[in-house]
Order: sequence, then C-alpha cells, then structure tokens
Amino acid sequence: MNDCTRTCKMKFRKKILLVTLMFTTWATADHTPLQESQIFDWWDDGLITAEEAGELLDLIQDGNFEEACLLSQALALESCEEEKTVQKRIAPSLTPEGYVSWTARMDSLGMLERHFTDLNIRFYRYSLHLGTHSQLAYKNHGSEAYFGQISTRELHSQIPTDTLWGTGILYPVGKFQLQASLDTALHWNTSLGYKFQKNVTASLFYWDGFRRPRELALGGIQLKTPWLDFAGWYQRGQDAPLLKLRLHQKSTAKSAGGTNGKSSTVGTGGKPPAVKVSWQTTAYYHGTDIPEIARLSPTLLKNEFTGTQQVSATVPALWNSRLTANAQVSIPQENDATGKSQGRADIPTNALKGRLKVSAESGPDALRGLFSITCLEAESHCPENDLRVKLTSGYFQQFTLEGAIKSRHTRGEGFSVPQSQVYLTYHPADQIKARMVLQFPKGSPRKNTQIRTETTVGTNHIQSQLLVTFRKIRNKEFHPVHGIVQVKWLF
Repeated sequence: MNDCTRTCKMKFRKKILLVTLMFTTWATADHTPLQESQIFDWWDDGLITAEEAGELLDLIQDGNFEEACLLSQALALESCEEEKTVQKRIAPSLTPEGYVSWTARMDSLGMLERHFTDLNIRFYRYSLHLGTHSQLAYKNHGSEAYFGQISTRELHSQIPTDTLWGTGILYPVGKFQLQASLDTALHWNTSLGYKFQKNVTASLFYWDGFRRPRELALGGIQLKTPWLDFAGWYQRGQDAPLLKLRLHQKSTAKSAGGTNGKSSTVGTGGKPPAVKVSWQTTAYYHGTDIPEIARLSPTLLKNEFTGTQQVSATVPALWNSRLTANAQVSIPQENDATGKSQGRADIPTNALKGRLKVSAESGPDALRGLFSITCLEAESHCPENDLRVKLTSGYFQQFTLEGAIKSRHTRGEGFSVPQSQVYLTYHPADQIKARMVLQFPKGSPRKNTQIRTETTVGTNHIQSQLLVTFRKIRNKEFHPVHGIVQVKWLF
C-alpha cells in the first residue's frame, strides 16, 4: 500500500513538473512564416514522418497557417510564425485581378501523388475562388457574405472546422456582430459577438440541425484580446468540452535603460533595445469525442491534452544573438497504445509526455553558429538527447554555405553515428533562389545519401517552385523520394 502511494505521488509530481515546464520554459516567435521547404527539411532530417509532413502540407494548401505552425511546434519542436496579411483600406477596383495556380506532389516513383488547381479572381467587392476551395464572397465595410464552401476563416472560428457546403453572413451593428450560416446538410449556426474595445471581442454561438433538432446541439464561447485567444466548445452528450487557449506576446523589448517592457526606443537615446523577448503558449484539450463540426489533425486527436510553449530572447547588439527553447507536452487518450507499441509497457498509455529543445545562435553573417539539444522524453528524465551543431557563412554575396552535424546520445550507450548535412544556397534576388542540400543520414555516403534540390523563380506575373529529394542506398542508383511542384500566374 505504501509502495503504491509513493509511486502515485511520484507520477503526480512528474505531471506537475512537466505542466509547470510547459508554462514557464523559454521559446520563440521571431521567425518567418512556415514554408514547404521547411517541412521538407524536417521530413528529410527525420523529425517528422511522411504522414505528418502530409498534414502540414495540407494545412498550408488550405491557407490555415496558424494550425500549421501549432502542429510544426508539436511535431518537430520547431518555431514558425503564421502568415499575416496586412489589411489596407483601398477603394474597390473595377479591374479584375487574381491568380491561377497549379500544385503537385510527387511520390517515390516520380509520379503525381496529388495535384491541385486554383483560380482566384477579385472584382470590386467580390471574390471568386475555384479549386481546392470553391467559393463566392462579398465584403463591404465589415459586412461579409459567402456562398459555396465555408470553413474556419469564413466562420471566424478559432478552432478548425469542417468544410461545409452552404452560405454564411456576418453583419456588424454598432459594437455587436451578428453571424449566421446554413449548409446543405441543414445544419445552422448563429453567433452574437460584442466588441468591448478596439482589439477585445467576445462571442457566443450555437449549432443545430433542422432535420434532427437537438441531436447536434453544439454551443460555445470565443474570446480574443491582444495577448489571449480562447475558445470553448461543447456538444450535447459528450464527456468533455473542446478547449483551445493561446497566449502570445511578440517583440516585447527590454531596453538597457529600464524594464518597462515597451518596444519603443523612447528614453534610450534612440538606441535599439538591448533585449527583445517573444513568447507564445498554445494548448488543446478534448475528451474521447470532439464536436461534429470541429476538424482537428490526427496528432491532436490522439492526445487528450496537447500544449506547446515558445519564447526567445534576442540581443541585437551582440550579432543578433538568440537564445531559444521549445517545449511540448501531451497526455495521450486512454485507448492510444503508443507506449506499449514502443515496448514501454511500464508506462501508462495516458501518462503525461514531454519534449524540450533548447538552442543558442550567435555570430556575424560571415560565420554564424547554432547549437541545440533536444530532450526526447522529459517524463523519463531525458534518457535520449539529440545534439546538433550548425555553421552558416554568408561571406560571399548572393551565396550562403551551411554545414550541420547531428548525433543522438543515449544514457549508458553513448553517441550514435553522426548525421551530416551540407547546404548551398544561391539567392541573387528576392524572388529567385536555388538551393542544394547534401545529406548523409547513416554517417557514411556508401550507406545512404540524400540530395534535395530547390529552385524558386518569380516575376511580377509568374512564380514557380520545384522541390525534389533524391536518395541513394548501397548498391542502388539515385531515385526520387518525394517532391512538390508549384506554378502560379498572377494577373
């Protein structure tokens, strides 16, 4: 009895420690938007699987950069920033403009695995999108109307939703916002929002159906402030609500002359701040089932709780040096057999799991260094850790040379055979780039060699991108592993 009590206390303390780590550790938010090339880097480095890479690529294709960033933090412990569009007040144009794009993914045989064609036309206050997302939209001074496929963006939902065929409207009345939607399955939605201040809004919503009233019965609340986003959904009959919490603060600067946390240079003699700090925390929680309208990635579905934490401290005066840490914690669903499938029958399938990555980066552009260490199992006191060293040289204009080496250290066994990578990038203009990556995943070129080529060419009217990874295994020739092709014509 005493042994059980002692064991239970240790497990409880371990969970408290990891959750505390989740909300106090350093991490980052000072990065560029997520791109396909980054996903291929993580894929080829073994940080994510083919299925996980497909999830991320699908989210980018759908334009859901926020969820793609959250997933990249949870899967690869890498930081990114969701793509933001600057809203400008301009008079509606009577000249049609838009783009036509074609995207294809290739498999290991060099054949097309999936391909997408999109047409986007904007005219006056109307926009038409055909392809992966077919929709006619109208926007005018805060009012919105949609006909076709409506989803997360059109419903102004903080939690990803299913793509529905139907219509949706949003109409502001003073500080209130009235929203409604109806889809072809006769599911209807109403929402009432209120703007307390310029950047502080709250809304209540309810979903139900005409065919089977009260069977859907989904309600919830959303809150959005400059530093906090919260959404809570609950569907009748489910064991727990679906919750999402996001706390964030970007480019919070601490100057050498004070600690007021303001990002301006007033009071510092016009000098840039000594330290810039950015952080972000995102957490998902749900029960055995999720609301029918919600659409979460398989990675989030298999965990009852998933949380990521990011913060970075940057010193501009010291070669823009940056200290970064990323943390991820999760509680798998009770029916998830991940622990047993890996031979860890001693670990309960619903035990709290955690990973932590800390990195430091510094140096001039001529020779910049990065060191990172990743704890793969924080709940077991880090028996395995990945160490990576990377050097980057931008000494020659238009050329960037990078070299990296990574090894895994296992307690009691030492270091594994190191993996090495060499990157060469030619970037003569903003929209023109050529990159080649040479990798030796097994240490020796004879055992396994990978070459990835990336070419990006763009003008004011044409944009194209080609990413292909080739692999050579012992006694076999080079063959394609995966790739992506994108072509876009703007008019």
